[in-house]
Amino acid sequence: RVLVIGDSTGASLQESLAQAAAGTFDVVGASVFVCPLVRVDAVLLGEGLEYDPPACVDIEVDVPRLIAAYDIDAVVGVYGMMEQVPQRYPNDDQWHVAGSDGYVAYHEREMALLVEVLRRYDVPLVLLDAPYMRPEDDRYGHRPEEVDAWNAVIDGWDRDYAEVFHMDFGRWFPKAG
Repeated sequence: RVLVIGDSTGASLQESLAQAAAGTFDVVGASVFVCPLVRVDAVLLGEGLEYDPPACVDIEVDVPRLIAAYDIDAVVGVYGMMEQVPQRYPNDDQWHVAGSDGYVAYHEREMALLVEVLRRYDVPLVLLDAPYMRPEDDRYGHRPEEVDAWNAVIDGWDRDYAEVFHMDFGRWFPKAG
């Protein structure tokens, strides 16, 4: 069984993966639209478009519960736009953009917590990198440098944690420009 976590990019993949698996293996979908991997108080979807995601998957509460309940063999994480837009974290009133010191430090802390969960259940995490979505239109945070910054974080986790594996997905698609 595979648990898929992610934002709308993950939701699309979990549906496609379930159809393609056709009974070969089970897909448990836990992707939630407008939810990044990390816990946030809000994301900034554009000028003046602050959004407080209501029910995102909590890496310390929901992921272990789902792994145990469904006897999960692997977790697949697929995050696109929600890791490329500015984020505001609990107990922090500043906005953080992909690649900034605050963004990277917070993501490192959150991944360390997730890795503890993965180790407890002996389950790997496969993270798909993010695609360049309409890079010519930066209204929604699709700037190539933010995609590159998020993908660099994924590459670092693949390097630093035995439980985390990077899988090319977004890099299959060319960077426009």
